[in-house]
Amino acid sequence: MIFHPSSVQLSNSAAYTRPHGTQQAASERCPSRSLVDRQRDRSPEPRSTGTLTSSRRSVSPRARSADLATMAHRSAEGRRSWIAMRCRTRVALTVAAAFILGIIGCGATESSSVREATVAPAAVPAPNPPAPPPDPPASPPDPPALPHEFVAPAAPTGFEMSGPAFDIKADVCQMKYVRPLDPPGDQKHTVCWVQKGFGVAPGSDSGGTSYILGHAWAKTPLIFNPLSELAMQEVTGQNPEMQSSVPTFPVKAINGYKIVLRTPTGTLTYTVTRVFAVPKAQAGDVKSLVANTPNRVVVITCGVKGGVDVDDNIVVDAYLTSSTAG
Repeated sequence: MIFHPSSVQLSNSAAYTRPHGTQQAASERCPSRSLVDRQRDRSPEPRSTGTLTSSRRSVSPRARSADLATMAHRSAEGRRSWIAMRCRTRVALTVAAAFILGIIGCGATESSSVREATVAPAAVPAPNPPAPPPDPPASPPDPPALPHEFVAPAAPTGFEMSGPAFDIKADVCQMKYVRPLDPPGDQKHTVCWVQKGFGVAPGSDSGGTSYILGHAWAKTPLIFNPLSELAMQEVTGQNPEMQSSVPTFPVKAINGYKIVLRTPTGTLTYTVTRVFAVPKAQAGDVKSLVANTPNRVVVITCGVKGGVDVDDNIVVDAYLTSSTAG
């Protein structure tokens, strides 16, 4: 415990009490009056000469003894006062020294604590372990395989072309290869397959291309008017794509449409991969059009744009994607 200096009283009236068990005897702390009295008693009485000089008055032995007793008493009182003051000074110095040592000791302890707190490194939290990488996404299941059953080549009897913008269904007639190609019969519900001299009969493993022709006309809606009108919306006559030195104009809107040919031996499904417009007079010069490509069907019709007949043909390429026997 630290005491403030103002709590230490250093006046002459202060009393100091030692801790229990360390009380000092009064005779050891300060000389007692009885010791002075004993010294005085041992001192010889002054002898009376019985006569005084003229400069001295005559003093009786009793008076002289009283004077000596008074002087001895005063001397003893002074000595006791000096000894008591010295004792109080020692007590005050002892208390002050203890107080100073207490302050110094506490200061040293506090400094050590501060120094230890300053020097001690701060605890660094352990870094969180990295999160495990997420599981790779499961691979999507493979789409079911399209049926590819054997379908023997045969003349088609039914035709269907479907997609987001239209769905065309028609019967199929047979026509000879005669140029210019002009499909006969009912033009509103029928399309024609060229049976000889230009292409082959469709099948699951055909060795060439099958050609389907149908009409489109501005004055009277015919079987392929929906196809022709949609395709010609993209044809501007600019930026042609040259094929065999012939300008052609690509059309994207019909890609992905499905074409189905039904025959006496089964059903054949084709997917549209390319559509373009080409001038009628130059259509026969486009090598990709007349090439005998296996498992392919080509649809050809006239161009109609905004209710007006144009001098272009629309050509559709589609490839076999599935076949079902029966």
